[in-house]
Amino acid sequence: MADHDVDALSRKVDEIGRTLTEVDGRFADIDKHFAEQRQYIEFGLDTLRTELRTEMRAGFQGVQAAFQGVDRRLEGMDRRLDRIENKLDRFIDTQGGINRDLHSRTRALEEARRRRKG
Repeated sequence: MADHDVDALSRKVDEIGRTLTEVDGRFADIDKHFAEQRQYIEFGLDTLRTELRTEMRAGFQGVQAAFQGVDRRLEGMDRRLDRIENKLDRFIDTQGGINRDLHSRTRALEEARRRRKG
């Protein structure tokens, strides 16, 4: 019986050895699949990053162009406001001269009237 038990034990050890070899093979396959999946994910992320950078650059360029357009319009408004300010300054200067002249004439007329009365 002892030989029978040893043979049975030997077969059981061989069976366990084959099972462990199969399990090791399955884990190797799983490791391989994980490595492939990781490469695929990294490729996808790299592609996504590249696309996002491209789109973001294009978006930023569009925003920058819009701001440049606003800047040009504001510069145009500044020029027009400067012209209006210059016209107002000339008007004020002219009106001030007219007012001084009118004041001088009014004073001269009032003095002339006082002299005639007095």
